[in-house]
Amino acid sequence: MKRTVIRGTGRYLPPRVVTNEDMTQWMDTSDEWIRQRTGIERRHFPKMDGKTIFKLAVQKLPEVVGETLTKAELAVEDIDLFIPHQANLRINQFFQQAMKLPEDKVFHNIQRYGNTTAASIPIALDEALEMGIIGNGSTVMFLGLGAGLTWGAVIARLN
Repeated sequence: MKRTVIRGTGRYLPPRVVTNEDMTQWMDTSDEWIRQRTGIERRHFPKMDGKTIFKLAVQKLPEVVGETLTKAELAVEDIDLFIPHQANLRINQFFQQAMKLPEDKVFHNIQRYGNTTAASIPIALDEALEMGIIGNGSTVMFLGLGAGLTWGAVIARLN
């Protein structure tokens, strides 16, 4: 099962730009302080429509699971644990229901930490290992979702 498929790549920069000068209006900082420590001059922020993103997310997560399982020549039953990005508990619960998965097959920890953005999947993996839910030989599917507008999945067999 050592195979990688990248279905597409792309990029998008939202039109809303927040500069370091803008940041100084909201907090005690300066352009110089930010640039010296991060190199960041400005950021692009998307405008998100929560209802639309929710609908897209609950539609796309099951689709990407199906595509990923097909490419890996596996079935849902072959996955010991699904670890989705912990952005929104309701999205993950809708995904679970749409896939007809039992509660113990989908890991949730957003209740304890909130949305930790890019760290949510590694934190969830660490907790699932620590709790003994998964271990050596387990097959895990990780599901990523970015602002509801990008998505992907990967299957890993733990050694």
